[in-house]
Amino acid sequence: MTNDFYPFYQPNRQNQTSSENRSRNQSEIKFAKISIFGQILSVIGGIISIYAQFLSLEKFESEQPNNDERIRNLEKQIQYLTQQIENQKKNY
Repeated sequence: MTNDFYPFYQPNRQNQTSSENRSRNQSEIKFAKISIFGQILSVIGGIISIYAQFLSLEKFESEQPNNDERIRNLEKQIQYLTQQIENQKKNY
């Protein structure tokens, strides 16, 4: 027995491949969006890391004594000790 009826709609291979391409393209777009979102988070993390390093550097610098003042104090001490040595030499 043969089938004499022609079906109203036969799936077209082009229709199937175009729908597969659309779904493939949609998934690629989703992956690209997720990738961009991940890169944005990475950049934000880098900015936070740099800011934290900047804050720690400021804290470290504020904890260090003022070098100019320290040098002046050392120079005064050296001058005082030099005078004391000179005085000792004169006494002997």
